[in-house]
Amino acid sequence: DQFATVPEVTVVWPTVEEFNSDQAALDLLADVLGEGKSAILYKKLVEEKKLASRVTVYHDTGERAGKLVIQVNAAAGQSLTPILEAVDEALAEFDPAKVSDTRLGRIKAQAEISFYRRISSVFMKSMVLGMYAVFEGDPNFIQKDLLRTLKVQRPDIERVYKAYIKGHPRVILSMVPKGKSELAVAGAALLTLPDEANVEPRKPAEKGPEPTPTPSSFDRSKEPPKGTLPTLEIPTPEQHVFDNGLRLTSGEQRELPLVNFTIEITGGHRVDPMKLSGLAYMTAQMLKEGTKNRTPEQLEEALDLLGAQVSVSAGAESVWIEGSTLSRNFDDVMVIISEMLLEPRFAPEDFETVKRRALDNLNEMAANQDWIAQVVLQRVMFGANHIWGTSSRGTPTTVKAITLDDVKQFYKTWLVPGLADAVVVGDVSRLESIEFLGRLADEWKGVTPAIPDMPSPTTPASPELFVVDFPGASQSKLRVGTWGPKAADDDYYPATVMNFPLGGDFGSKLNLILREEKGYTYGASSSVNGGRFSGTIVASTSVQVGATGESLGIIKEQMEGHSTPLPGPFLEFVRGAMQNSMLRGFETLEQLSELFRSMAVYRLPADFMEKRQNYLKSFTAEDLAALAKKVLNTQQMFYLVVGDKNSVLPQLAPLKLGPATILNRWGEPQEAAKPEK
Repeated sequence: DQFATVPEVTVVWPTVEEFNSDQAALDLLADVLGEGKSAILYKKLVEEKKLASRVTVYHDTGERAGKLVIQVNAAAGQSLTPILEAVDEALAEFDPAKVSDTRLGRIKAQAEISFYRRISSVFMKSMVLGMYAVFEGDPNFIQKDLLRTLKVQRPDIERVYKAYIKGHPRVILSMVPKGKSELAVAGAALLTLPDEANVEPRKPAEKGPEPTPTPSSFDRSKEPPKGTLPTLEIPTPEQHVFDNGLRLTSGEQRELPLVNFTIEITGGHRVDPMKLSGLAYMTAQMLKEGTKNRTPEQLEEALDLLGAQVSVSAGAESVWIEGSTLSRNFDDVMVIISEMLLEPRFAPEDFETVKRRALDNLNEMAANQDWIAQVVLQRVMFGANHIWGTSSRGTPTTVKAITLDDVKQFYKTWLVPGLADAVVVGDVSRLESIEFLGRLADEWKGVTPAIPDMPSPTTPASPELFVVDFPGASQSKLRVGTWGPKAADDDYYPATVMNFPLGGDFGSKLNLILREEKGYTYGASSSVNGGRFSGTIVASTSVQVGATGESLGIIKEQMEGHSTPLPGPFLEFVRGAMQNSMLRGFETLEQLSELFRSMAVYRLPADFMEKRQNYLKSFTAEDLAALAKKVLNTQQMFYLVVGDKNSVLPQLAPLKLGPATILNRWGEPQEAAKPEK
């Protein structure tokens, strides 16, 4: 593959269809083999032989058949032959009869919480009930489905392992960078992928004959009358501030036996040193690598047994721990979360594993056009000397420079309660939330540092055009960005309404033209991205390489023309669509958690949702047009194309955006370099 940067091997066994009596046991077999740090494949390939930074195992079923898949991403330049040998060695050592009750219990607890989370929305309830009705003939199979998994025992796993995997035929696919066939598994046949380059844009298919209408008892050409818009009942959060400065926002929702929680600490990538970009992210990853009294494996096992799904990460403005757990175990989960925050293990061997994984991920992402477009747009908008001009995950150079002492210092300085907001939502009372978080608050200490001021990025006097050369790409990734309101600004929500008809909906202008009319893309959109410290407005799409120039011109034209008032019917469509979407904006725990998180982190007033409702009722076409003229300043736009330079440059000249600056995949100038901002 000409775009691959690291080798990857995939091993596949054919299995059974959805709802087969062996499906649940095969699902659990996949988890036993590959889920978590105690899995035999992780131990063999990552810990023992250090051949990979992660291993993925899953069982995928369809209507007629299924497959069990093992997928391993290697480090750059690593041969896949010893990796396959290590997989086979691990499988030869695997004895299903020795799977512990503890491990089986962990996997079942995770299956239980995943099942509840899956049916948390009205939409997914209807999807699941429909699936059961079609494939099982009984929508009430929802009462039985989870039990299929919970009833699986060790002999069932042993039986399906022998019946479908051990010694059975399989397909082995080696995906290697172009020109590196020697990295493939020994004996593999070369498969040459067809050349998908298509310089000329595909033309939409000619209109065929009119379809014959299906006989119906009513006139399907007439839209049924809409019902009365129901009254929106906005959940009211409870708030509490602990003596150490930790702020708690909580709310009850009793439909499912689940609790969602987030502890978000302001800072993140914003406070990374320039030469150590990615330090906040690395620190967050280390919080998952064990505690003072638990190894990484023991930490993972303890959380899994409690039915908790926990992630730790860092972004542009914060570090966070978030998760979901069975409500009966919430108190015990918070004890473990306290250990992670207050007593991290920070072992050198774990740091080396995390660092190797981070570098491998960066190498992989360097082949992903979408990721490149995101990172490079940040760089051209903020500039090379601004911390947000780099990815929150850093670069290979900065990550290699990070030491364990750097991580410890970042942890000590920035992961303090005075910068933290906790959000707890679900099957738990306010008093229970205060009690469970109070134990963490009693022990969590630290001096609150001042968040340093950041330099303001330079606003261009005229549009700027950039091209990231991606030789041979059959598609171009397009990004058009400018500055927008922050999340707490008065213009933020009106800007999201203004954006809705531009690119915020499937029926928006950008998508209707580029997808439905032209057929150049699967989808085109634009978004208003408001944070605590900055905001952007970005239009994005992926188009056929031969349609790059025309598509970018269409985006430019639509953004320039968006300050023209919308016609009445379109205006009312926007109003109705956004009112209806608001009604379903916090039906799930995830949505309610995000609502409360926004209130807490961005310091939004208690009545902010009421103000948004009122705006939806009262805005006019002229209001949106005036706001578009204010925030969509097309003279301050950044235009970015990630694609084949030789194919796209001739197409960009007619747009009269000036000479393009050619960049590499990290946003560094390759030629015709401009002065640093």
